[in-house]
Amino acid sequence: MKKNNHQPPELKLGDIQGIILRGYKHHPYSMYIFLQVEDPARARAWLGSMIAEVTTSESWPDPKHRPRHSLNVAFSYAGLQRLGFEGTKGTFSREFREGMPEENRARVLGDTHESAPDKWELGGVEGPLSKDNLHILLMLYAANYAALHKQAAAQRQRMAEAGGLKELYEQDCYINPESNQEPFGFRDGLSQPTVEGYGKRKAAADTEGVAAPPGEEPIRAGEFILGYANAYEQLPITPTVPIDRDPRNILPFVPPDPDQPDQPVSDTVKDFGQNGSYLVYRKLQQDVVGFWKFMNQHGGSYDGAQKLAAKFMGRWPSGTPLVLCPEKDDPAVAADASRLNAFKFHEEDPHGYKCPVGSHIRRSNPRDSMEPNPEESLIVSNRHRIIRRGRPYGVPEDAKACKERAPCGIIFIALNASIKRQFEFVQQTWVDDQKFDGLYDNKDGVTGSNDDLTVMVIQEPPVRRRIRNVPRFVQVRGGGYFFLPSITALKYLATGA
Repeated sequence: MKKNNHQPPELKLGDIQGIILRGYKHHPYSMYIFLQVEDPARARAWLGSMIAEVTTSESWPDPKHRPRHSLNVAFSYAGLQRLGFEGTKGTFSREFREGMPEENRARVLGDTHESAPDKWELGGVEGPLSKDNLHILLMLYAANYAALHKQAAAQRQRMAEAGGLKELYEQDCYINPESNQEPFGFRDGLSQPTVEGYGKRKAAADTEGVAAPPGEEPIRAGEFILGYANAYEQLPITPTVPIDRDPRNILPFVPPDPDQPDQPVSDTVKDFGQNGSYLVYRKLQQDVVGFWKFMNQHGGSYDGAQKLAAKFMGRWPSGTPLVLCPEKDDPAVAADASRLNAFKFHEEDPHGYKCPVGSHIRRSNPRDSMEPNPEESLIVSNRHRIIRRGRPYGVPEDAKACKERAPCGIIFIALNASIKRQFEFVQQTWVDDQKFDGLYDNKDGVTGSNDDLTVMVIQEPPVRRRIRNVPRFVQVRGGGYFFLPSITALKYLATGA
């Protein structure tokens, strides 16, 4: 193993779109607008006119006086091609080029039966909302409903004046900043990775940037942002363009690999990906009524149902981890940011007696619980982390749960430098694997592609408990892979080079 002697990177925050490093908790209302490019030249002109409004990751001088709204923009592979982007051959990752609904990929991700791409609302293989027609994802955030729709109206006016764009789909979301609960009623968005070179520096000036929990190291910036060293101490593969495709010299040259510091920069290609990231978008519909009906059937009384649901999740509704409080919820732990994620599994709960081995949080981040030893397990786990920016949809501001209202769920958004090694790996190898960490027929009981044959194993001395016939509580209703360019790359796209 290479010796870790590098210094935290100096992130170019003004060039990095804000959604990567910010959760926008101060903007609980959000809207995702999908656009189709009809006239590339007009669409590029629109892009050039709105770049100045794109929110970056730069610090605000006074956190008490933040911007009234935020805006970010991402592009599908079809969208980049439609805008005239011509990169070096194979410049983008294969999974990004092929798209989420590709047949083999859908099977790997568990997007089958009612969650199959041919049943999606958007992003499938065919139809007006297919992946080939979803070119641009415009993400809007605001402090209240009125401000959000005012911002959306202004953006639509700009698009109408520019022409060349067609709006295909709109998705509104709302996250309660006080409870931060997803529709099943559990606190969401916890255990986010701390990005090296950002979190600790931001902590003093911005409440969204926090230091890593005790015992947890910051994750290399290159795991989430192209152009920086990743967990392997290498630069992630970046999309490039031939040097003659950048006559205005907007893009930077590809930097040398940190493993070979004496290697000169490439003089044949320019770096389109630097300070950018891959974005995963999935619309996940949650069966709230079915979830709690199942928990009541198998958990007995309400207290039993809540405890059983906590065993499935790995946390209590407040967010308190079962590893720290296995018998009942403790709001004091949930309110203490220094304790909320300050736990591991190897010594505190090696057999899963507190937090089941197959629980949702243990699968999505195994920490130090896997073979062959805790140290190697932490290294492996950290190489598959993702930044999550999901938000509930279909949940009114004053609603505690969806009950039997309109369909509701989560708009799942993940940011990573490698879709395959991060998002897809977690989904296939941890979340949906029946044999995860020594289990046999136990997928993720909360988000897995269960089929009534799945068993949730709850380890208890002296005999483990098996909850049989777990149905699928979360269905996929759409999705896609997008690229989130840097501000510099946006300017390059707008020039039509």
